[in-house]
Amino acid sequence: MGNSKAGAKRAVAGRIFAFTLCLAFFMCAPHLSPVSRAEEPLRALLVMAFAPGDSLREAAEGDLLETASTLEEFGFQVAVLDAYNPDGSVSSCPHYRLHRHLEDYTYRLLVYYGHGDSSRWAFHLPQDPAWAGRTDTEEGYYETVAFGDSRQHWQQDINLAPRAMIILRHACYSNGLRAEDMQEGAPLLSEAEVLRRINEYSYTFLHPQTGIISYTASASRNYTPSYLRTLFREHGRPVGEVTVPDLGSRYSADTGYRLLSGGHYYLGSSGYAYRKNRMPGSANPQVWGQAAWAGNPKATASWIFGRVPGDRNGDGDNTDLGEPCFPHDSRDLFLAEDTTYNFFPFLCLANPGEAGTWARITFLDEKDEYLTVYREVPGRSRITLDCNANRYLRNKNLSVRVESVYGTPLLAERPMYFRYAGWMDGGSDSFGVPQPATSWYFAEGYASDRLPFHEYLCVGNFNPREVVVKLSLLGNDGQVLAREFILPARTRRTFLINSYVQGEVSVVLEGDSPVVAERSMYYRYAAVGGSFVADGGHTKAGSTSLSDTWYFAEGHVSPHFEEWICLANPGEERVSADVYLFTSTGKKGPWRVEIPARGRSTLMVNRCLGVSVPTDVSAVVKAERPIVCERAMYFRFNGTWDDGHVSSGSPELSNTWSFAEGSAYPGIQEYILVMNPGKEEALLEFTFLLGPGEGARKALYRLGGERRLSLNLNAELSSLGSPPQVAVIISSDRPVAAERAMYFDMGRGGEGREPIRGGHVSPGVSAGSPQWYFAETYTGR
Repeated sequence: MGNSKAGAKRAVAGRIFAFTLCLAFFMCAPHLSPVSRAEEPLRALLVMAFAPGDSLREAAEGDLLETASTLEEFGFQVAVLDAYNPDGSVSSCPHYRLHRHLEDYTYRLLVYYGHGDSSRWAFHLPQDPAWAGRTDTEEGYYETVAFGDSRQHWQQDINLAPRAMIILRHACYSNGLRAEDMQEGAPLLSEAEVLRRINEYSYTFLHPQTGIISYTASASRNYTPSYLRTLFREHGRPVGEVTVPDLGSRYSADTGYRLLSGGHYYLGSSGYAYRKNRMPGSANPQVWGQAAWAGNPKATASWIFGRVPGDRNGDGDNTDLGEPCFPHDSRDLFLAEDTTYNFFPFLCLANPGEAGTWARITFLDEKDEYLTVYREVPGRSRITLDCNANRYLRNKNLSVRVESVYGTPLLAERPMYFRYAGWMDGGSDSFGVPQPATSWYFAEGYASDRLPFHEYLCVGNFNPREVVVKLSLLGNDGQVLAREFILPARTRRTFLINSYVQGEVSVVLEGDSPVVAERSMYYRYAAVGGSFVADGGHTKAGSTSLSDTWYFAEGHVSPHFEEWICLANPGEERVSADVYLFTSTGKKGPWRVEIPARGRSTLMVNRCLGVSVPTDVSAVVKAERPIVCERAMYFRFNGTWDDGHVSSGSPELSNTWSFAEGSAYPGIQEYILVMNPGKEEALLEFTFLLGPGEGARKALYRLGGERRLSLNLNAELSSLGSPPQVAVIISSDRPVAAERAMYFDMGRGGEGREPIRGGHVSPGVSAGSPQWYFAETYTGR
C-alpha cells in the first residue's frame, strides 16, 4: 500500500507492475483536526483490487492514474490503496487498511477498481491469510468479521463524508450485469433485472445511515476522468448527458442509451433514474453494458467541489490566479466592445477529428503569474477565444500553451490586431509550435529607431526551472553580436532588438533547455518604388531547424505590393542559393543569392520579375547547404488597407495542409494559396470546418504542374452566408505547399481613431497536435 498526491507523473506507469512502484510516490495527506467544509481539504480515495496478471488491471491502472491527475487538477488530495504487492501477493491487511483509511480521513470521493459478483454488495477485496481468523486483534477483526457482512459494515462503520460520491469500475453486477451476460448468445436482460442488480449494489452505499446520495458504476475503460471533468466543470448539465458517450445518429432510442426510471430501496422513485446504454461491438451487442448511476451525481459533484467549478481556495468563486476558468465565467465577458485597447489577440482552435475534446489553455506572464482557461472544441469544427475578454489577461505580455485534454489533435493559431504606439495599425498571425526547442532561427529582421522599425524577440519559458539563452544577431557583413540572458521559470520575456543593433539583422536563439520564441516587428515602411507608405506589423514563430530547400506558396508583386525573400546563414561557410519563381505562365529563374558565413541577404522579387502589372508568384529556394528563409511583403491592399506580413518558408511539401484561422465575414478578405512545384497535375480537396453545430463543406480543384492556385474563400463560401469563422483542411494527391492570406478592416475605432486595417499570412501545418505553444500574445492598451 502507498499514499500519494496525484501530481505523481504518469510517465512512471506503463511497465509490468510499475503501477505499484509508482504509488510509492504518493504522500499521505496529513491528519487534520475537524474544520469547516470550506476549509477542509478535498480528499479522494482510489482502491485497486485487481491482482497483478489480471487482464483488467492494465486498463484500470491507466484509468486510475489519469483519474488521480484529473482530481489533482481540481485541487484534491488523493490517496491510493493497492490490495496487492508487485509480486502478486496480498498486501498486508487490505480490509484493515481500507477501514483505517476511512476511519482516519473524511473522503468525498471513493473510486474502486476490482471485481464484484451477485453475492457481494460492496468491495471484493482479497483476505490477508496472515490475519484471517485472528478475531482477537483489530487487524483480524476487520479482515474476518467486519467484511463478512460488508453491507452492514458500510452502513454502520464507514466514515465517508455525507453526500460523498461512490464510483465502481469493472465490478460485475454493480452496473447491472455479470460477466456471463456479455458472452455471445446470452439473453437480453430485462429492464427490471437491470434495475434489481443496480439496486442491490447501490443500496450498500445509498443507505440512510451513510448519507451518500450518489453512485456510479461502469464496465467501460478510460471512463472515470472524462466523467469527473464534465461533472466538475458543468454542474448544471443533466447527468444523462454527462454519462452518454455518443448521442449521434448511430445510437437510436432502441439501440443506444436510455434513461430507465425505477424505484429504489432507499431513495424511492421521485427524482431518480438509472442511465444505461448498450455495448455495440461486444460479444453480446444486445446486453446493457455501460455506465449506470443511481441517486444524484450532479448534486453530489456540486456539493463536493463547491458552488463554482475551479474554486480551489474555497472563497466561493474561481476568479483567482491559478484557478481554472470555464465557459461563461464572469472573467471572460466584456459588457461591450472595449475600443480603448490597442491590441486584440485571439486564439483560433480547430478540431479536424470526429471526437470532441476540451482545450486547456495556460497563460504565462512576465511575473510568473498564470491563468488556466478551458474551452470545449467539438469535432469537425472550430472556436475562437477573445483573450482581451478575461480581465486577468489584460495589459500583459503573455506566452500561451494549448493542450487537448483528451489528446485529440488540434490546430491552433493566434491572430492579433493592433494599433501599435497608438497609430501603426494592422494585424499579425502565427501558428503555434507543437513543442519548445533549444534552437530558433529568424531570417527576417530590421531595427531602426529613425523610420521607425521596432523589432522584438518574445521568449516563453514553460520549464519549471530557469533557462539560459544566447542571442546571436547576424548582419549582412557576417559580423555577429552575441548576448546572453537568464529566463526565470514559467515566465515570458521580451527583448527589444533595437537596443542592440540598428539595420538589417537575422537572429539565432539557443537555450540550454527548450523554450518557445517569436519575433514581432512594428514599422513605417516606405515603398522602394515610392508608390505607397505602409504602417503596421507582423509576428511569426521562428524555425527550429535549417534546410537546403524552402517553399513559399504566397507572393504578389505590383506597384502596391513589394515582396522580399530573406535568407540567413548561421553556418561557418559562405552559401549560394537559387530562387525560382512560379507565376501563371510557369516557372522562372533561377536568381542566384550569395549569403556570407554567419550572415544574411535579401532578394526583392519585384526587381526579379520587372513587371508593372499585378502578378501572383510563388517561390522555391534551393541552397547548397542548410539555411533559413522567410518572405516579407509590404502592401496597400485595394489601395486603402496598408500593412505588411511575413511567412516562414515550408522546408517540405505535403499532401495535407491545415489552417485553424479563417473568416469570410464582411470586412475580411481571405485567400488560400497553393503551389504545385511538380510537373504533374494535382487534385485538391478542400474541407471547410465552420463553427460548432454548423458542419463542414467540401470542394474539389485541379492545379496544373508548376502552377499556383489563388482561391478566393469569400466567393467560395458566399452561398453559406459568409461564415464568420472557417478552418480549412486541404488534401492533395500530390505533394504541394499552401498558405493562407487575410486582408481586413476590423473596425475597433473609437475615441476618434480610425479602424484597424491591414493583413496577415500564415503557412499551413501538415498535421494537428495535442499541444501548441505561443511565445507572443499581447493585450495592452
